[in-house]
Amino acid sequence: MSWRQIGVLYVVATLLGAWYLGREWHVLAPHEETGGRTRLLSPEVAAADELRMARRDRHLVARRVEGRWTVHEPPGADVPADLLTALVEALAAADVIQHVGDVGDERTAFGLDEQAVTIELVAREQKPVALRLGGINPGGTAVYAQRVGSPDVVLIGRNVRYYEDLIFDALGPKQGPVVDEAKPVGG
Repeated sequence: MSWRQIGVLYVVATLLGAWYLGREWHVLAPHEETGGRTRLLSPEVAAADELRMARRDRHLVARRVEGRWTVHEPPGADVPADLLTALVEALAAADVIQHVGDVGDERTAFGLDEQAVTIELVAREQKPVALRLGGINPGGTAVYAQRVGSPDVVLIGRNVRYYEDLIFDALGPKQGPVVDEAKPVGG
């Protein structure tokens, strides 16, 4: 093979490489990072000043004080501020994985009845944003969610459920009824 043939091969290889890079290789634009998914809530919810959560007969109210979350109800609750921050950030970043649609009276099948957790975020000069977290989908990969006031149900990632569970675990066990130990069981 002569030097001339080697030079032609290098020129052809360079042209093919440039064509490939120009045509096939591209950098993802910022809107493509989510795979075209929509957000469950607007990103502004991360700036909320108050967080309210309710699960069955347990509840939590936390407020931002000097940029850090502080639990106000129940009194004496020891929930780490970073855990509350993580929940709010997970809510702000939650993508809608699948739109289930209007489920009508079938809310129980999705865990969106009395068993659902209600999370409400309140920001200054904005309407409160509330949603219900239901059960986990059959594949175990996502959680059913529904904005309060909307008939539509969607699937979101499990991060929000993870942080919600950790927060209620940090609240400690629910106080049961007072028991008179002098009385026999059942009487």
